[in-house]
Amino acid sequence: MEIELVHVITATLILIAFGMGLGLGLDNFRNILLAPKGVFIGMFGQLVLLPLAAVFLASFADSPILIVGLILIGVCPGGSSSNYFTYLARGDVALSVSLTALSGILSVVSVPFVFNIASGMLLHSSVSVSLPVVDTMLRIFLYLIVPVMVGMTCRNFFPEFSDRRKGLIATAAFAVLVALTPVLIAEHLRLISGQAWLIFVLVALLIIFTMGSGFTLGKITGLSLPQTRSLTIEIGVQNVALAIVLALTFFGDSAYALVSVIYLVLMYVFVPAFIFYCRRGKAE
Repeated sequence: MEIELVHVITATLILIAFGMGLGLGLDNFRNILLAPKGVFIGMFGQLVLLPLAAVFLASFADSPILIVGLILIGVCPGGSSSNYFTYLARGDVALSVSLTALSGILSVVSVPFVFNIASGMLLHSSVSVSLPVVDTMLRIFLYLIVPVMVGMTCRNFFPEFSDRRKGLIATAAFAVLVALTPVLIAEHLRLISGQAWLIFVLVALLIIFTMGSGFTLGKITGLSLPQTRSLTIEIGVQNVALAIVLALTFFGDSAYALVSVIYLVLMYVFVPAFIFYCRRGKAE
């Protein structure tokens, strides 16, 4: 079952990345040079604040499954869904896409190294859970970077097709991931029944802190309101599909994907609430 499941989620991750590539052009990378302030602040939030928050919250857990799950979701880059959420929140979509693209590239190196350092700090020496560096880098490259590059190539040669299909492909793939959520949870009902409150509290705190940090960073650094909204979502929304694939692939127990699944569930509580807040014109 787990072997079949990891293949389905891997295919979902690849399709989501391909859909993201269909919406990317060279202009998005030029934006990194033309408007570096928002990109720099956003990357600081994603690569520094988010992992630190995950490690801090994980220090309150005593279960390796909780600790590993929190760290894993904390080191994964932003997902393509953040771009759509930013659009709905009337944020700076160009900044959001640029941050997603750059964090995806850097994740090839950052994910295995940061995860292994953080897990080594918190896990007991008798518990050995780590990401094989070279294999992880290769899989992230194949599952995330290559599909994005293929999508960008398609956009270059077939711009009309890409504009029509970019949202449909990513949305359909993400819908499959959401549909698999009950399956992943059902496998570990016993674990949830015993630690449900702690899992939900820690994951909720992670989302609240990261989204709050993004909004605060935008405000104190003088970014525009649309840019601030983009940072709020980019720093608060992670690539859940990648986290689940890595957990199912390398940790030998699908329970390690549980935190990522709960994160996915709660993300659809906090992010729509923020979008509603923005669209009512109160996030000023």
